[in-house]
Amino acid sequence: MAKHAKHADLYPQVARLCANGQGGAVTVEDNRVGPLFEHTFPPALTLSLSFVGVLMLVFVSWFLEAQARWITQVLLGRAALPPEENMLRAVREDYHAREMAGLPVRYSHDISLFKFNEICAFVRKYTDLPDMEDWKMELFLIAFGNMNNDRETFQDFDDYSKNVHEGFQRWLTSVGAQYQAAIPAAGLVVVMHAAQLPAPSHV
Repeated sequence: MAKHAKHADLYPQVARLCANGQGGAVTVEDNRVGPLFEHTFPPALTLSLSFVGVLMLVFVSWFLEAQARWITQVLLGRAALPPEENMLRAVREDYHAREMAGLPVRYSHDISLFKFNEICAFVRKYTDLPDMEDWKMELFLIAFGNMNNDRETFQDFDDYSKNVHEGFQRWLTSVGAQYQAAIPAAGLVVVMHAAQLPAPSHV
């Protein structure tokens, strides 16, 4: 972190961590940031530092919202973390399991290669965020598969199921209603129909 801090907006925070002797509490080794309990909290710095978005190949906006909610609950004192030693033990056990599975260190934060269901389990365990709707998961998986098959033209594909199209239309209707409800507060008059909004976009 300290090595690359000058290229990031976190320079003051990183510099402070190094200056006060806590720089070694979080290290980076071959793309592994650690130790991080549940890929989020450094056990030694739980109330002063947390990470959002370290995990790889997750349903980004949904999962990041879950992480942010959990961090907020912890900082507000509404959710408790295990003792530091217990968190460190959990991290070591995770590292060991990945090593035994033959996964390189660089994939320490890639849940999909190890425990795909852990993504949903994390959200259910630490937050009250509803499960991702099935059409969104289907959209993600189709888009990801298309991208793997053809990185040049995958965004041009339109092979979504009826379930995806209907779910997307429901989402458009919901978002449109929220948008229209917010207009009066801004003193504007805008009319937008769902049909005017774009077709499903890849995750």
